[in-house]
Amino acid sequence: MKERKLTDAFVFLCVFSVLLLTGRYLGFKQPYEWPIKHSKIPRMIPQKSCFLSLPTLACFSGITLYSMTFIQVFSIVQKIWLHQFVYLWGFLFLSGACFAIGCTEIAIICTYLTLSNEDYRWWWPSFIVPAASGIFMFFGTVIYQAMLTRELFDGIQFVTMWMMTSYLFMACLAISLIAGCIGFCSSAWFTNAIYSRCKPE
Repeated sequence: MKERKLTDAFVFLCVFSVLLLTGRYLGFKQPYEWPIKHSKIPRMIPQKSCFLSLPTLACFSGITLYSMTFIQVFSIVQKIWLHQFVYLWGFLFLSGACFAIGCTEIAIICTYLTLSNEDYRWWWPSFIVPAASGIFMFFGTVIYQAMLTRELFDGIQFVTMWMMTSYLFMACLAISLIAGCIGFCSSAWFTNAIYSRCKPE
């Protein structure tokens, strides 16, 4: 037991020290060059329609991203409940690849709509819009877990259901953070690409 704790601590320190030093090197290597010079006076943002508001974009994009991967998510939850871990990794890779592509596309579309409406505050919507899919994924998996439990298992204990629900919550929170990170990075790349090609007056 003591050897395992030492091994875990060693792996933890090695991974995080490498990530810390890599981030420090990349962060201080050179200052970031913005593609154009910006004004210090903020522009007036025109009124948005209700279809371009952040809750509406997050709701529609979350439903879209969740509907792209709900079959894979249901099969993953079923494989976990039935202890069939052999088939899990293929579905997980396929679902993750489709999800990453969808996050990128939806974040770029949302950023384009935000910038087309003359709103320069694109960074939080580019994170929140793809990350909203984790909320739909959590509720969908909890509903599916309740249906699967009622169908396959009789007299399951509350502690087991609470434990599985908390694990699903942590997994969906991690998926939300990953989706938000993918969305923000792709939107930053998109914004840098379009503004590096435009010529300011």
